[in-house]
Amino acid sequence: AVSADDTLAPLVGVVRSLGGSGATTLLTHLASCFADSEGGTGKGACIIDLDIQFGTVTDIMGLTPRRTLSDLLDAGDRLDGQFLRSVASVHNSGLFVIAAPEEILPMESIETDQLLKVIEVACKEFDYVFLDLPSDWSNWSLSVMLQADALLMLVEQSVPSLKQAV
Repeated sequence: AVSADDTLAPLVGVVRSLGGSGATTLLTHLASCFADSEGGTGKGACIIDLDIQFGTVTDIMGLTPRRTLSDLLDAGDRLDGQFLRSVASVHNSGLFVIAAPEEILPMESIETDQLLKVIEVACKEFDYVFLDLPSDWSNWSLSVMLQADALLMLVEQSVPSLKQAV
């Protein structure tokens, strides 16, 4: 039997084929709509900025995070819902935001299992979880995409954008 505590929130990933396409802006507006929606259980919505090299979710939302995704990735067994919420910044719309690391990390430095654990904890802690994904493909980003219930990919009508999308 599955209890209500074991229910996982829908996971939506947004990825762009090239930078500057407006994917992060679209994501922040979409997630903000779900932050105060009546469709959930009152646990709210969360964005996790997984664009570890060029993440701008907090910039777009006017937030100054004290902690970032790096804190969650370094948490190991200490990671739980309470710790995750303490790392998240809260926008005035009620949306929780887990900021991309302040330092630029190499794509291959992310430990896939720990990142998947962060996402699982977020999906237990919130009604909706949104991911801002990097445009560069990596093993961990592909693993994350496989966990998503829905993926939105923004492309421009240009040869480089369409080529990157394939």
